[in-house]
Amino acid sequence: MSILELCVRPRSVAEISGQLGLPLVVVRVLLGDLLSHRFIVVRRPQQEHQTVTEELLREVLHGLEAL
Repeated sequence: MSILELCVRPRSVAEISGQLGLPLVVVRVLLGDLLSHRFIVVRRPQQEHQTVTEELLREVLHGLEAL
């Protein structure tokens, strides 16, 4: 699979690196070259507004205590 095929849908650089079996730094350079030649575009992930509840904080605390 090629790097351009992996870029058909939004993916993280880490995901592309893992799929290709290449070091992250190498993939960043390759993606930078593709970006400068306008073969790909970069989009920031959409932020989801999640409410932190007391119950969620308790679950996190219990998970940390279990470690």
